Amino acid sequence: MTIYTPTIDTSYITLNRHSKNILLAILAEIEASNLPKPELGIRYRPSKWFGELTEAERQAYSRALRKLDDAGLLIRITEENRDRVAYVRLTTGGLWKALEVNPDADRDAIAESLSRTNWGADVLDGLIPRPMRGETTLE
Repeated sequence: MTIYTPTIDTSYITLNRHSKNILLAILAEIEASNLPKPELGIRYRPSKWFGELTEAERQAYSRALRKLDDAGLLIRITEENRDRVAYVRLTTGGLWKALEVNPDADRDAIAESLSRTNWGADVLDGLIPRPMRGETTLE
């Protein structure tokens, strides 16, 4: 499967170190098919991804995650009855931006992993034409 250049322009979005780290961590989880609850997204685990964090670092990652959501690069899914982020999902633009940050990522593994989820299939629609994924389209 080949991931094509999307029609989405993310070049105007500048990422700070924390935002890049979040995108890289999410991309690594997808690439490794680490999707225990694929219908929800990627489990948001900053302490697992980045090690022991100070309170200031934890807040910086929280702000970066919110800014990524505000920019339309990902979707935050909160726990029920709380405002705590439990899962995240990349958008098509977010996947593209993550691939810009890590151009050496295994795009085939990422496409395969995402194609096994409903939300991931939607993300791929913007990057890989369905006929290229072996799916049929109705004329």
